[in-house]
Amino acid sequence: MTTDTCPAEMTLKFNIAGVAGFYSQLAGVLAGLAFAALIFLASARLDAVRNFSPEAEDTRRHLTEALGSAYRMLISAFLALTLVSLGDAVLAGSSVSSGRAATEETVLAVAFSLAGAMLFYAVVLTLEATETLSSSSTDGKLSASGYARNVLVVIVAPVIVVYTGLGMTDYADVRYGSDHPISVIELLGIGMIVVQLAVSWIGYPVYCRRTPESRTPEELSRSTTRIGWIFLVLVFASVVSFGIMDASASEDPCTTFHPVVPSAAFVATSAALLLLTAHVARFRAVEASRSEQVDQSS
Repeated sequence: MTTDTCPAEMTLKFNIAGVAGFYSQLAGVLAGLAFAALIFLASARLDAVRNFSPEAEDTRRHLTEALGSAYRMLISAFLALTLVSLGDAVLAGSSVSSGRAATEETVLAVAFSLAGAMLFYAVVLTLEATETLSSSSTDGKLSASGYARNVLVVIVAPVIVVYTGLGMTDYADVRYGSDHPISVIELLGIGMIVVQLAVSWIGYPVYCRRTPESRTPEELSRSTTRIGWIFLVLVFASVVSFGIMDASASEDPCTTFHPVVPSAAFVATSAALLLLTAHVARFRAVEASRSEQVDQSS
C-alpha cells in the first residue's frame, strides 16, 4: 500500500513506522545490556556465597537476597525488551501512519515503557546490593541507590507516563480529526498523568518522611518477584494483543480500533508504574531503618 491509501485527515504527519524501527533497535541494544548484566550478577552472586565467613552470615544473606532481586528484575527486563524489539520490528513494516498503526502504537507502548522501568529498577537494586559490601554505613538519602531510587520515582516514572500519553493524542487525531475538540481518551490521559505527578512529586516525598517500618531482605525479594511477574504479564499481553490486532486489521490500515483499546493500554501502563512507585517507596524504608539501627547500635 502507498501512503495515499488513507484520506489525508486520517493520516498522521508523524512517521510511526520509521520511529518504531528505531525503538526496535534501541530495545535490542538494551536487551543485550540486560543480558550482559545478568552474567555479571550471576558471577557476583556466586562470589558472595563463597567468600563470606560464617561470622558475616547476615551480611552474606542480605547481599545474596539483594543480588537475587536485581537478578530477577533483569531477567524480566531482558525478556520484555526482547519481545518489545520483535513487536516494534513488525510495526516498522507499517505502510501508513493511520488508524491501525496509531492504535498499535499505544498498545506496544505498554511493553516498551514497562521494560524500561524494570531495567532502571534493576540498576537501583544492583547499586543497593553493592553498597552492602561497603564497610561504612551510608544514609539512604546520600547513597547511590537512594539517589537512583529517587530519580526512578520523581523523574523516570512521570516521563514514561507523559511520553506514553502522547500516543493517545496521535490516536485521537486519527480517529476524530486533527481539529477535534478534546476527547474523552485525552482527558483520561491527562488525568492519569496528573495522578502520577501527584504521587511522584507529593505523595512519595511525604511518605519517605514518615517513620520507616522494618523490612527484611526476604520481603524485598518476594515483592520484587511479584512486581516482575505483573510487569511481564502486562508486556506479554501487550505484544500478543499487538500481534492479534496486526493480523486482524491487515486489510484496512486506515481504521482505528475502539477507544477502549488505547485507553486500557494507557491505564495498564499508568497503574503498573503507580504500583512500582508504591513498591519503591515501601522498600526505601528498609534502607532507612537499617541505617538507623546501625546508628543506634553504635
